[in-house]
Amino acid sequence: DREFALLCDYIEGNLEDKLSCADLSRAMNLPLRTIHESVKLRTGRSPYNLIIEKRIARACEMLRNSNASIAEIACASGFSSQQHLTATLSRRLGRTPRRLRYDT
Repeated sequence: DREFALLCDYIEGNLEDKLSCADLSRAMNLPLRTIHESVKLRTGRSPYNLIIEKRIARACEMLRNSNASIAEIACASGFSSQQHLTATLSRRLGRTPRRLRYDT
């Protein structure tokens, strides 16, 4: 629905920033519980996991389609460091940023 699309647009537009559920609630002018229930209903995941998945998607897209350094990609995707990006991709996808970049 429209509100969920706006929420996703907000997340994608602010991935490089720290994002909390409270930030999403304020941005959408909706109660925190409504945000949580809406995301859970539509995705089966928490808002936090939705944010992480969108960060991973951005990082993967940048790894495949840019020459930016892994540290720059980590920053642009909202990860706190290159190590955080590497650990997250390794845990979630079973591949490091370097491997994703060169195996594609």
